[in-house]
Amino acid sequence: MRELAHLLRREWINQATRPALFVLCIAYWVISGFIAFNVLLDAAVVTLMPYFQIAPVLFLLFTLSITTGQLNQRSDSMDLLRLMPVSPAAVVTARFLVVLSILLVALLGASLVPAAVSFADWGRFDTGQLISANAGLFLLGGAFAAVGLAVGAYSRSQTAAFLVSFVVVFLFWIPDRFLPLAPEGLRGALSQLAFNTHLANWSRGILWLPDLAYFLIFAFVGITLAQVGWESWRFRRPWPRRITWKLPAGVLLLVLFQLVALRFPLRLDLTSEGLHTLDPESVKVVKSLKKDVRLLFFRSKKLPRELVQTATDVDALLREYAVLSPRLVVQILEPDADPDAAALSRSYGISEMEIGRRSATESTVNRVTFGLALVSGDTVETISDVTDPRTLEYEITFRLKRFLTGRKKIVFTTGHGEFPEKDGDPRGGFDRLFAAVTEFELIRQKGPLPEDTAVLVVAGPIVAFSDEAWEQVGAFARQGKPVLILADGMMFRNNMSLKGVARHWVPNPALAERLKTWGIILGDDMILSYQAPQVSVSQHKVVTFPLMPMVDVSRKLSIMPFTLSSVRLESPTHLSLQRRLRTDPGSWRHTRAYEENLEWPKTDDRGPFDVGLFLRGAPGKDLPASARVVVLGDSDLFRDYSFQTVNTHLLFFRQILDYLLDDHSLAHLRLKGRGVERLKLAGKPSPALVMTLAIGVPVLLLLAFAGIILLRRRKN
Repeated sequence: MRELAHLLRREWINQATRPALFVLCIAYWVISGFIAFNVLLDAAVVTLMPYFQIAPVLFLLFTLSITTGQLNQRSDSMDLLRLMPVSPAAVVTARFLVVLSILLVALLGASLVPAAVSFADWGRFDTGQLISANAGLFLLGGAFAAVGLAVGAYSRSQTAAFLVSFVVVFLFWIPDRFLPLAPEGLRGALSQLAFNTHLANWSRGILWLPDLAYFLIFAFVGITLAQVGWESWRFRRPWPRRITWKLPAGVLLLVLFQLVALRFPLRLDLTSEGLHTLDPESVKVVKSLKKDVRLLFFRSKKLPRELVQTATDVDALLREYAVLSPRLVVQILEPDADPDAAALSRSYGISEMEIGRRSATESTVNRVTFGLALVSGDTVETISDVTDPRTLEYEITFRLKRFLTGRKKIVFTTGHGEFPEKDGDPRGGFDRLFAAVTEFELIRQKGPLPEDTAVLVVAGPIVAFSDEAWEQVGAFARQGKPVLILADGMMFRNNMSLKGVARHWVPNPALAERLKTWGIILGDDMILSYQAPQVSVSQHKVVTFPLMPMVDVSRKLSIMPFTLSSVRLESPTHLSLQRRLRTDPGSWRHTRAYEENLEWPKTDDRGPFDVGLFLRGAPGKDLPASARVVVLGDSDLFRDYSFQTVNTHLLFFRQILDYLLDDHSLAHLRLKGRGVERLKLAGKPSPALVMTLAIGVPVLLLLAFAGIILLRRRKN
């Protein structure tokens, strides 16, 4: 240890006097800083995930530049070491540890970018995920350093060593790209060979034991080969005999360690929201199971490269479920390899899906099965598509909970033009909503309501409610039961669409007068905006719910013929306001816009406007305090066209039902992993100032350190 400590001190002093090292560090900080800030400002959200996809390439160039000359056979610093009574293992280990310390300094300097963003109060990063991502970069840099030292020990030219090292690293960078072309038996091995496979988990905030074993194997092999190369050069031997058995023995032990880690994968979730760990509510539901449940994962044996990591994530999640209760059994079935599994998946309604890939020369389509079935006795719940792991925990947990509590009934009124009465109606129906919301039983009902109705939905009528029909709605609310009212303030005079002829709007007579009896004013206006309402899902994150009108990628309004009307609570005689859904201040309103204008120019009547109200019964009035009412100035956002083009409307509908049913036990789980924190630049330090500080501070500190070293050398 004393020998190693002496060498470490000597090597650190030697590296500190190399001007090239300071230049490389400054270049790395400047380039990585510019990339990180461009990622932040372009995305306008608090995330560095795109940066961590580029950072490994920068780290590769930086690491090889400082390692390939460390053990070079023409290195001046190695001449004295050849004569010193030190072991080759100590020399190589000292050089490797010094390189690791340099990599750590480089990462610490680059980490000032998120620190500067937080200090400027632009937003808050997920600290755990940042630590995990930087730890993954550090381990990757250690693997690169081991390769650079090993190749450099056999080369007389640093340039040649750099190029050869780059080729070696490249060979371990691309194996996962050939997974679709490889035989089935080699796909697992190729995936485990690739750097990207093992870095992906660290970048997402997961510390996974097999990944750590992989990087340790690289470090051990590289250091051992570097030791062999330097010793053979030092003593003019082709191959030191005492090393012959150590290399294969060490590699074998580490490979066995990785195989055991793959068989019993231990992982640590560092994300602040626990994105990769089962939620306590999920744990509670699984431990409360009273019946045996089989969770069948139907997964094709031959998966395209895009689904390999997803399949690994799904497997890890299912294992977490399986260890919680002996009543829950997980099975993985491969329909493309097992005819019985294929027949079973078809009987459960889990069909093949198409996964396409397009390049400049060709396009391919793979048909794969990738779904889940939860089976308890004669009851079967299916999830036909599990390609989005973010929502999978919620999809599984609410189905398990339904085994315990059953499904609540959501009744939609009919008979007032809520549903299309003939084909070609541009408004469309609610078929996609009914098919997607499987945790509840959605039904259409005309006449008396079923006694077990949990929520009554008045879904965009265009025919005026009769006294009897509205009394039924009022009687339901007076029982303290929840009501959702989707009210369109405007409607087409007719549904005919003639090319070149503008359609005409008229005020919708269905609900305006009825809502006034509850103190609610529905405007016969049209609210337009370039920004959709953003609803908070945590202390810092928001989810965007793109209510109509929509905005396409060219920042133009797309009305299609949908409207969004204002609503406001004028008199709290029956209901009290709990919260409101508002448009942004830049929104504008058209009143009495009775002729369709696809441009809809901005007006002077600017927002924000209320387009949704979350209400409760006012104490001491007709409606009891337990009554909950939600009024939205649009019904089209839940109709079929919207579900075909926008994917957050389903999430929004579920959140509304949570409020109405006063059941938020799974609401946070539904939003797990969703939402973004947007950069708050208004009234904060300018981007140029923050970027200058984030990049300039480490550069100035490094230059100051270099100046101190230079002064000490001159004094000596």
